[in-house]
Amino acid sequence: MRHYDSNDSFVWENCCLTYIGQECHKIPLFLGDSFGPKARRLDLSCNSLQSLSGLDRFTTIEELILDNNELDDNVDFPCNLRLNTLSINKNKFQNLEKLVTKLSIAYPNLRYLSLLGNPACPDQLSNASDDENDYLRYKLFVLFKLPKLNFLDSSMLTKSEKRKASKIGPYMRIVRPDEDLFNDNQNEFEDEVYSPLPAIDYSDKITPKGAYGRLKYRYTGKQSEGNRFIRNNHL
Repeated sequence: MRHYDSNDSFVWENCCLTYIGQECHKIPLFLGDSFGPKARRLDLSCNSLQSLSGLDRFTTIEELILDNNELDDNVDFPCNLRLNTLSINKNKFQNLEKLVTKLSIAYPNLRYLSLLGNPACPDQLSNASDDENDYLRYKLFVLFKLPKLNFLDSSMLTKSEKRKASKIGPYMRIVRPDEDLFNDNQNEFEDEVYSPLPAIDYSDKITPKGAYGRLKYRYTGKQSEGNRFIRNNHL
C-alpha cells in the first residue's frame, strides 16, 4: 500500500522510502524514526545533502540512492552489512582512494556501485581530459578495493577484469594534483625572475641581439610525443 505525507514530500510503498527534491542538507529525523527499522530501499536523490547523519537509523536498507546531492570526501558512511546497492552519482567526491576505502569498511557486501558525475570518476562528464585508459585504471582500482562488486557505474564487471584487478589493482591508484597547491606554485613560478646571463646595461642604447629567460607556460597535455619525430640526421 502506498502512503504519502500531507505535503507529498515522501512516498512509502513496499518497504521503499522515497524522499527527493526537498532541498534538505541532512536527513530529516522523522524519516528514520518512522521508517528506519523497516525500509529496504531508500532514495534521497535531488536534495542538497552534505551529511549522512541519521542514516544509521535505517538498519535494514539494502539499496541506497543518493544521486544529485552535495556529498564530498568528508562524509561518513555508517556501517551496514545488508547494503548491496549504492548510487552516489553527481556529488562532489574527489579523492577516489579515500572514498572506496570508506565504502569497503562500511559496506563490505556491496554488489552495485555508481559514481558517475563525480570528480573522482574519470567518466568525461566531470573532466573532459579523462580518457578510456583513465577509466580502466579507475575501474581496476575500485574493483581491487571492493572485490565483491558485480556492477560498476553502467557496466557489468567480468571475471577477467576481477582477475586483473586482484593482480594490478593496487598500482592503479589515480592521484589528482591539489588545485590550490598548484595555483600557489604557479603564482610563485610566474613571479620568479631568472636569467643565466649577467645583467646588461642599456644606458648606451645598445640593442641586444638576443637574450635568454624563462618561458612561462603551463603544459596541459598528458605526455609529450615530440621527440619521437626527431631523427639522428636532424641533430
